[in-house]
Amino acid sequence: MQNVGESAEIRKCKQRMGELRNAGDGRSVREFGDAQRNRRRRNQIDGLRNAAGVLIRDERGKADIMADYFQNLFSTEAGDDRSVLDCLTRQVSEDQNSMLVKEVSTEEVKTAIFGMHPDKSPGPDGLSSAFFQTHWDVVGEEVVNFCKLFLHTGRSIIDNVLLTFESNHDMNRVQGDRGGYGALKVDMSKAYDRVEWGFLGRVMTKLGFSERWVSLMHECISTVQYRVLVEGKEWGPIVPTRGLRQGDPLSPCLFILVAESLSAMLRVQEMEGGLQGVRVARGAPRISHLFFADDCLFFFRANNLEAGIIGEVLKEYGRASGQQVNFVKIAIVFGNNVGREDKEAVLESLGITEQQGGRSYLGLPGFVGRRKREILGFIREKVRNRILYWGNQFLSRARREVLLKTVLQAISNYAMNGWNFMHKPDALVTRVFKARYFPNCSFLDAKPGSNPSFVWSSIRETQNMLREGVRWGIGNGEHVRVWEDPWLPNDANPYVSTHNPGFESSTLGETNGLYFVRSAYRILTEMCVTGNGYEWTAVCDLNLPPKIKCFFWTLCSLRLPTKDALMVKQVRCNPLCTLCGLENETAVHVFANCAFAHLCWRILEPAWVLTEMDSIGQWVQEMFLSLSRQMVEKVIVVCWALWENRNNSV
Repeated sequence: MQNVGESAEIRKCKQRMGELRNAGDGRSVREFGDAQRNRRRRNQIDGLRNAAGVLIRDERGKADIMADYFQNLFSTEAGDDRSVLDCLTRQVSEDQNSMLVKEVSTEEVKTAIFGMHPDKSPGPDGLSSAFFQTHWDVVGEEVVNFCKLFLHTGRSIIDNVLLTFESNHDMNRVQGDRGGYGALKVDMSKAYDRVEWGFLGRVMTKLGFSERWVSLMHECISTVQYRVLVEGKEWGPIVPTRGLRQGDPLSPCLFILVAESLSAMLRVQEMEGGLQGVRVARGAPRISHLFFADDCLFFFRANNLEAGIIGEVLKEYGRASGQQVNFVKIAIVFGNNVGREDKEAVLESLGITEQQGGRSYLGLPGFVGRRKREILGFIREKVRNRILYWGNQFLSRARREVLLKTVLQAISNYAMNGWNFMHKPDALVTRVFKARYFPNCSFLDAKPGSNPSFVWSSIRETQNMLREGVRWGIGNGEHVRVWEDPWLPNDANPYVSTHNPGFESSTLGETNGLYFVRSAYRILTEMCVTGNGYEWTAVCDLNLPPKIKCFFWTLCSLRLPTKDALMVKQVRCNPLCTLCGLENETAVHVFANCAFAHLCWRILEPAWVLTEMDSIGQWVQEMFLSLSRQMVEKVIVVCWALWENRNNSV
């Protein structure tokens, strides 16, 4: 029997070790056990000091210290928010309020339920979304009534990254020793945990949200309790009176409303002339601050006056909202034309020290100079560390595929993708770059410019790719060059060959006129592919388990470790086919020409006429042309079973 206090993690580890032991892999069992013991040893807490400085080692004493810490963290503190609220103006109209509080429809609830992944974590009742989706005809009405009963009681992260790069580049390209700018990066300590509920409600009211909506939001954030998990045991409860829950999809939206008050205070200072944001070119909008969650970046003239204003704004904001600046993570950099005296005055006014090395914003370097390989090497290191992480070695092929898609690709996309100049002309990032690099033309005609930044040079590399997918939509033709621009809906030749008039407005990549990373990926793939290849989209759309899809991809790409492939790598083995014992084993023989495989295919589909195949590619194309989709799925599953049988016989 399992001990009552045994944690779920320990039970999971024991189960995994049992699986490895039954598989006969003693070395893997030892490695897994050693790794888990080392992990528990690293995570074990020997003792904690209480408020009086006394070291406490007993289990209950350590738990009480943790519970007290979080209780204090989540306890509200009185503050004066009048000066902050005075800077806010109404943003929500009556029509928008009516839309927010209108009665939810049955179709909306059903769409939300069926939009959830069936196998995600269950709710407090222990039922996953798959239960409600499967038995919607039984429980649907009750779920809709519950939702109705409850309700009756921007910019992307990539935009901020680009603006940060460009602003820092502008600060560093200006020469001289007077009138320069500084960039202050501020991190809020426990930002979500310190949000005052009362302040959040008053901010929402000042922005124009209805009293009913404010009350609903308060119910969402205030009905929560926490417990501290110490070495497998729960201690608590902790009843908070402030803070937003981490992981709640509603929390980022509510935190943005809190941060809006800080943004409003800075805008007031700009209008009064107290702050002067950085401007990368004549005609470009000034940028005084960039926010994303608890990351804040301020741009200001490097003098003690503007630094003092930012310091006072942060203090007033903290007193009102409960936010506290994390001085350990605060950093500041100055432009090349800021003198030493101005630097010292700013640092003294803010009470910080200058940090030049290793500065970053949103996980990316804030400035890229000449040593690009060294600065951007973090992407390669992150990918490498994820791949080499010991725990990932036990993942199946399908799970490793998920890891690559959801984690590793996201790291690269986070740093290198998302150029929206073509379909977001009014966005702040587009206005800044247009004023700096292409004020009198479109992005596709933009030149490198004088002293371009690293990000602009990188963005310009996408011009040729965009030209392959760009098409002009119907309009009055005022901005389109009839003979030079691609505006005809003809993939083979989108350029005009008649004297017809032109059109206006561009549509990029997708049928809805928007351009996404997938659009660029598809175009680049089409540009790079040569010769005939498999229709991988058709394979991915098959209704098969991920591990079988991975197996079939390995087969089609000739990466299965058949005996002929092993012998090429100098692995000694009997070259004869394990299934029939008559011919040498190759991929095309095992699945297409082997007598044992032919017997399987005749049983599965007697009408399938089989001939001698020269390659796996020929066999796969024949299969897709001759068989229905359902039969193709069955054939692939049998292929997987054949390979499993072959492996068990070796």
